[in-house]
Amino acid sequence: MNKLLLRFMFLLIYKLGWRKLQVACATLTLFGVIILTFVLPFPIINLVHSPPVTFPKPLDRAAQNRLDGTKQFPIDQISYGQLYSSKETIQPLRAPVEKPTHRRRGKKKEGEIKLIIPPVTFPKPLDRAAQNSLDGTKQFPIDQVSHDQLNSSKEIIQPLHVPVEKPRHRRRGKKKEGEIKLNIPPPSPRTPPSPLLRYIWSLSHHEALLYAKKELQRAPILANVSDLYAPIFRNISIFERSYELMELILKIYIYPDGKRPIFHQPHLMGIYASEGWFMKLMEENKQFVTRDPEKAHLFYLPYSARQLQAALYVVGSHNLSPLSIFLRDYVNTLAAKYPFWNRTHGSDHFLVACHDWGPYTLKEHEELTKNTIKALCNADLSEGIFKAGKDVSLPETTIKVPRRPLRNIGGGIRVSQRPILAFFAGNMHGRVRPELIKHWHNKDDDMRIYGPLP
Repeated sequence: MNKLLLRFMFLLIYKLGWRKLQVACATLTLFGVIILTFVLPFPIINLVHSPPVTFPKPLDRAAQNRLDGTKQFPIDQISYGQLYSSKETIQPLRAPVEKPTHRRRGKKKEGEIKLIIPPVTFPKPLDRAAQNSLDGTKQFPIDQVSHDQLNSSKEIIQPLHVPVEKPRHRRRGKKKEGEIKLNIPPPSPRTPPSPLLRYIWSLSHHEALLYAKKELQRAPILANVSDLYAPIFRNISIFERSYELMELILKIYIYPDGKRPIFHQPHLMGIYASEGWFMKLMEENKQFVTRDPEKAHLFYLPYSARQLQAALYVVGSHNLSPLSIFLRDYVNTLAAKYPFWNRTHGSDHFLVACHDWGPYTLKEHEELTKNTIKALCNADLSEGIFKAGKDVSLPETTIKVPRRPLRNIGGGIRVSQRPILAFFAGNMHGRVRPELIKHWHNKDDDMRIYGPLP
């Protein structure tokens, strides 16, 4: 035995490589730690640091006897002889578990311990008909099942199904105090376009105009139209049908070019507000306005004659050339950038100008003056700019409050209650005003036509 031990020591000291031994031990230790990490049901750190063991404080003899009928002694009062005595049975000490107590009204006695246990409630057993309706098999409430039925294999007893109460929906009734109800109407359902609309939308602008021309040739003859007075129209049937086709087909493209305030900034107050409100309503429109110029039938020049006069006119100079030159350069820019002006030389373009100088600001551009469609408040034929049958006369309307544009129009009286159809007063210059006074002065109570007023 000694020889074997000596040989083993000799091998450890002289033959075995200590570096290899250290590497082998470190490898085995690492694998051991990894295996213990996956195998143990608790963290491996608990093997080194175990939690401290705490014992409850000993109770007095009276409290111990109340817990159990047998004799109980705290651990620090048990002698060595009592531990090995067989005459007296010693029960282990049961530490009372303190439960949360609810505070009661009244004075608490000194040293008194009160344990309040909430009552346990069970659902009431259902009658036999209600139980059988829950399932096809027999069901019995727990308090009606005997011990023999539980151990019997002849009859399968299903567990009692307790019905679950569904959340109650609030009934309609009186409105609670402070409650706010929002009556939001449901969104109106979108009606799909008719086959006729789909066909019209698929046409190019040229094909749509040919379609409208054919429809006007086949317009049905109308005897009476409730909303129109037939004698003032040349052909009321064609007018009615052309208006219907206009609402279906017409598309307008608004040029995005131009800087504010002359372009795209409507003037909404004063006696020249008509052009501003037309620009505002047109740019907000979705029925007629299109973003694709290839589908457009008309092109709108979105400038304001009132803003042009306020921005470029030099007060006291009596020179309107800077205004007309500015518009000439603007139109030439559009003609160079887009092909639409040169395609028709401006005949499918239109503008709206309510200022008195509106017609004079067009004179520097020949095509702008002769070919475009103009809606002018100063529709004077003597200047040679306004063309009857092509251009449109735009009435001047004084707007005092832009937020309420219809306020004070017509003296604040409803249209159905206004006693005057037309009113005019002014100096006698030109050839139209003398003819107006000649035919209408003091000849009709609905037409109040006067010369210069005092």
